[in-house]
Amino acid sequence: LPVSPHEQLYIVNAHYPDSGQPKARRAAFQRRLESALAACKQGETLVLAGDFNAAMGTAEGDTVVGEHGLDHMNEAGRQLHLTASMYDLVDLVSQQEQLFYGTWVHCRSKKWYQLDRIFMRSMDLYKVHKCINAPMLVDSDHFSVRVHARCDKPAPPPKQ
Repeated sequence: LPVSPHEQLYIVNAHYPDSGQPKARRAAFQRRLESALAACKQGETLVLAGDFNAAMGTAEGDTVVGEHGLDHMNEAGRQLHLTASMYDLVDLVSQQEQLFYGTWVHCRSKKWYQLDRIFMRSMDLYKVHKCINAPMLVDSDHFSVRVHARCDKPAPPPKQ
């Protein structure tokens, strides 16, 4: 998606199969996701967003997840963390404090989960102003995740 003469966005929107789906279906989705990520060209700004049905937890000093959010991690979250790490992706929503944490609540346990996320490569983080959990604009059982970013080249370093 060209957004300026100097900027191209490569957007991947994903809906990862939940843990109730057959293992073969989840593996096939994982292969398609990695193929889509690998197709991003040098110089394009990669934005990966979606419902990952994965709880990634939080960590201080981690290269993928930040220190803000819900601590719970599951197997799908470990897989997503590994994939994000392979492609130098950073989970934007865990990098900043949020007004609320979690984008989906389990109907029986009433426990909140952060299943919806937005990732960008670490080299493009300077473009991100903020990433927030926000109410949905349409009827859904999930809250949305929104990113506010600028699409321009970084300022050149000062001359010495």
